[in-house]
Amino acid sequence: MTDGPTQPVDDVRVASSEPAAPWGWPQVLLALVGAIVMSNVVTALWLVALDVSASGPNSLGRMLCSFAGIWTVFLGISLIYCRRNGQTLAVGVGLSWRFPRDLVGGIFWGLCGQALVYLVYLPVQLISPETAAKVSDKAKETTDVGGGWKFFVLAIAVVLIAPVVEEIFFRGFAQRAFSASFGPAWGVASAAVLFGLFHFAPLQTPALIAFGFLLGSLARRNGRLGENIVAHIAFNGVTMIGLFLSL
Repeated sequence: MTDGPTQPVDDVRVASSEPAAPWGWPQVLLALVGAIVMSNVVTALWLVALDVSASGPNSLGRMLCSFAGIWTVFLGISLIYCRRNGQTLAVGVGLSWRFPRDLVGGIFWGLCGQALVYLVYLPVQLISPETAAKVSDKAKETTDVGGGWKFFVLAIAVVLIAPVVEEIFFRGFAQRAFSASFGPAWGVASAAVLFGLFHFAPLQTPALIAFGFLLGSLARRNGRLGENIVAHIAFNGVTMIGLFLSL
C-alpha cells in the first residue's frame, strides 16, 4: 500500500539548480585560466610540429587546436566536479534530455536568441552603421579557413560540439558554482557575463552576454541542459548558415 500516486520518472527533475558541493567562483576562474593556457599550449605544439608561422592567416588546424585545448579543460573540470560529489553528469551538471519537448523548445529559444541579438544591435545599426558592419565582418572572419570540406568540419565543431561543451561548463558547472556562492540570480548573471567575455570578441560580447542570460534562465528553470543544448545548437546553426551564404 502506498501513500499516494507515484510520479513517473520522466517527470522528476534529475538535477537541482544548486550544486551539491561548495565549489564556487575560484574553481570557475581557475578553469577559465586553465582553458586559455591549454588552448595556447595545444596550438603552439601544432604550429611547431608543422613549422607554421603563428602570424599567418586563420587556419582550420589552428582553430581546432584552440577548441580542443579549451574543451579538454571545460569537460575535465566538469567531470572532476561530478566525481568528487559522487554524481553522474545527469545529476551533477544536469546533462539530461526530454524529447520531444527539448527539441521543440530548444529550437524556439535558439531562434529567440537570434532575435535578441538583432534587438541588441538595432540601436547600433541606427546610430552607427559602420560599427554594425564591423560586427558582421568580425563574425565572417570565422570563414577565413576556406570553403568546402574545411567549412563543413568547422561547422560540425561550432554547431554540434561547442554547444554541448559550453553548456556543460557555463550552465552546468559555472552557473551552479556561482549560485552556491552568490545565489541563483547572480549565478545566472555571472555565468552569462563570463560566457560573453570568454569568446574574446569585444564587438559581439553584448549579444553573447544577452544570449547567455537567456540560456542561464532556461537552465535555472529546467534544472537540466537538454533544452539549453538544442537552443545553443539552433543559435549557432543559424549563424553558420548565414556565414555560409555570405561566402
